[in-house]
Amino acid sequence: METQFAKKEAVTLTPEMTEGIMVPPIYVWLSDFVDGEPKLMTAAVLWKGLRFGLSFPVDDNKVQARMDSVKLMRHMREISSVLALHGEKVLDGDQQISMEKLNEQEAIRFKHDPLWEKRTKAVDQLIKVKDISEQEARELKML
Repeated sequence: METQFAKKEAVTLTPEMTEGIMVPPIYVWLSDFVDGEPKLMTAAVLWKGLRFGLSFPVDDNKVQARMDSVKLMRHMREISSVLALHGEKVLDGDQQISMEKLNEQEAIRFKHDPLWEKRTKAVDQLIKVKDISEQEARELKML
């Protein structure tokens, strides 16, 4: 018996699915080098002048470091997707993503937008990850 893995469904992007959606790229960089080895990995999204980011320490154990990297990227892809699909409607007074507002918007869109599922898959396909240096992060005012 052959093991079958779940495959992500590829969506053919149409203008009506992506209309009005601006998907911010995810910038990733390593920093705090000691003896040539990075000690901190950071990912951030720059969206309409706001910065959303997260840093993880780079573990000496390569397996743990890889797991942390996957967690970091999963989290940042979710942030990028939320900002692309909902925009300012999910931000609180401090310009942070409000889970309460996000849940409300998700429920509204799920119920009233017939293309919702296709839009979320389309945004997932449109998210780009760009490796940059710490210097480039400073130039983008991410630090």
